[in-house]
Amino acid sequence: DVRHIVAEILRRAGHVVHQADGLAGAEVQLDGLPTLDLLLTDLVLPGGNGLEVARRVRARYPGVPVLFMSGYSENVFAGGQAVEHLLQKPFTSRTLLDTLDALLAGG
Repeated sequence: DVRHIVAEILRRAGHVVHQADGLAGAEVQLDGLPTLDLLLTDLVLPGGNGLEVARRVRARYPGVPVLFMSGYSENVFAGGQAVEHLLQKPFTSRTLLDTLDALLAGG
């Protein structure tokens, strides 16, 4: 499962990771978080999509950086609108960490 692999890569790099399985799971996770440094979400999710998760996260944590990942063209699930930061699958752990670090640094 990509979610578990990505979470393990991030944990090994020293990041605190909160996993959710879809839109409903993300809502549950958000209820218990006092802060959030970054959202990493797939564009395609059970029960919704990453754009909706990002909208809900930013309503609670304005300005939080969002990194989307997808194996599909962003136009397929973003309704033709461009997403700001997209990590195209497949990606390497180094690409994931470099992209994440750049976003956390404000890049």
